[in-house]
Amino acid sequence: MKLHYTKILLFFFPLNIL
Repeated sequence: MKLHYTKILLFFFPLNIL
């Protein structure tokens, strides 16, 4: 559950920076 959330956050992080 937490791993799934971390993966989404990691994917969203780069999108937010761009």
